[in-house]
Amino acid sequence: HAIIKKIGDKNLQDIDQGVVDGLAQELQPGSKNSTRVRHVYVPVIAVLNDPAVKRIVGIHTIEKPPVKQPAVKPATDEHILAVADVSNPRLKAAILFMTYSGCRVSEATSLTTDNVNLREALALLEKTKNGDPRLVPLPPQVVVAMANIMPKSGQVFGYSSRHGFTTALRRATRRAGLPWMSPHQIGRHAFAARLLRKKYDILTVKAAGRWKSTAVVDGVYGHLEQGRIHQAILDAAKPGTDCTDNAHLSGARSRSGPV
Repeated sequence: HAIIKKIGDKNLQDIDQGVVDGLAQELQPGSKNSTRVRHVYVPVIAVLNDPAVKRIVGIHTIEKPPVKQPAVKPATDEHILAVADVSNPRLKAAILFMTYSGCRVSEATSLTTDNVNLREALALLEKTKNGDPRLVPLPPQVVVAMANIMPKSGQVFGYSSRHGFTTALRRATRRAGLPWMSPHQIGRHAFAARLLRKKYDILTVKAAGRWKSTAVVDGVYGHLEQGRIHQAILDAAKPGTDCTDNAHLSGARSRSGPV
């Protein structure tokens, strides 16, 4: 590996921030920070964070360089429903389940019949990214779609992996004549955007989607909430609002002196 060749027989205690920064520049000249993080910082930090290595005195903590995240582009409801309409029943049910529950594609494909109660309109996601089980309510349209394809046992949607689902989604998107939107865009991103459009705040979105922190939600979806804030500012300035209705009162006060 290129990293091992460059580090050579250097002691682990001597691998500090400057060493790793220099290594990243040398091995990935002209690359973006995201590429340097993936190919240099992540593997080095993984070694230094190994429990066996952590017991060695003098191991340095390495910080990754900042990586600019691209703005999130969630799929619109019109896009999602158009793709669902040309999908087979299994794919349609999976699409609706993901977009209205905010679950990831891996969580949807691993969902089993044992963890679904259509009578109570609930589904339990046992295997989530953060490791915490999550109980999600199922809207009526999702219940109907899942009832139409629910097997007697096993995986609900019948996809053995996320790759099988993604392949089916690509085909349906082409049939609908629409640009490609990833499973995350039609699922988790659209879920968050829908809540924000309904005027729910970041804290509510965080709890609904079981994100680890509001900072994560704000960092990824904050720009979507900002657009709503801007609209609120403009709405408050429209004629007929309290401040414009009471403008004559402030004028009367100014003519009559201080109150």
